[in-house]
Amino acid sequence: MRKSDPILMAAKDAFIENGFGNSSMDDIAVRAATTKRTVYNNFGSKEQLLEAVIDHSIALFEESVPTLDPAPSAAQLDINQISRFCELLLQLMTWRAAIGLQRLIIAEGLAFPHLAERLATRISAAMCQPLSALFKARGLSAALAQKHAVVTVDMLTSKARLDRLLGLRQAYPALPGKNRLDATDRAAIEAALKYLLDQAAPMRRASTTLGKATSRASKVDNCS
Repeated sequence: MRKSDPILMAAKDAFIENGFGNSSMDDIAVRAATTKRTVYNNFGSKEQLLEAVIDHSIALFEESVPTLDPAPSAAQLDINQISRFCELLLQLMTWRAAIGLQRLIIAEGLAFPHLAERLATRISAAMCQPLSALFKARGLSAALAQKHAVVTVDMLTSKARLDRLLGLRQAYPALPGKNRLDATDRAAIEAALKYLLDQAAPMRRASTTLGKATSRASKVDNCS
């Protein structure tokens, strides 16, 4: 752990709990069990500290996105692996710390649009990349693979995130992978999984269609 990490975690907690404007460097120093001078020496200003918090959170998210082995088009997909991937991805976006960070950036987005854009772009890319790789491995073009990846992520996380952001459902309290999912999220996972499997099958269907066409052509040649 870097020396600055406790400061970043303390600042993140303070910003989420009190808002950026209502959080003081004194409070952050106390939370981090250090001095205000140390906080300023490491980050220069509260604005720079916020940017570091966002970058640190993005890096942690990217490291936490589960792996997904992109099976080649001829191989059978591992449904259990994909289902587990979907469960973890949903929890990564809806557990307590993630919802707190999203609320923070929504509140401060107008003042720090570059941070909001960075967070949205990097988080979306991290979620979509494994899915896009899977679709491409199944024979889809890069553009179509990315499109299906975006739709899958949206089906999986959009309602779950919005409900928590609006307070309609509670954020998951434990780390991703350690929560019992509710019925609404289970249904979202099932729908996203069905969509994913349907879109990952074109290569197989195309191969079957080509095989039938070849067979019919062969019969015609034999009859000629």
